[in-house]
Amino acid sequence: MGALTEGTSLSKPTSGPLVIALGDPAGIGPEVVLKALARPEAAGRPATVVGCRRWLERTHELLGPLCAEPLADPAELTVVDVPLERSEEHTSELQS
Repeated sequence: MGALTEGTSLSKPTSGPLVIALGDPAGIGPEVVLKALARPEAAGRPATVVGCRRWLERTHELLGPLCAEPLADPAELTVVDVPLERSEEHTSELQS
């Protein structure tokens, strides 16, 4: 989302692309992202998801049969893949 200018409301989405981080691996980020990107309001709006692709795909597999709401298909999303293993290695490097 771009910077707010005079007359811009937080309730009115801009037409630019979305970049969405999946968040904490122990959190609900993937579920929220998959549900939000399946909503009609998201149709036609480019979105890039940043996080572990495998984690997103696994969440889709697990929730698909159980979820009453539609879910976006991870195969159809643009994902900047940040594998969890790589994230953990980077974190341990920073702590050294």
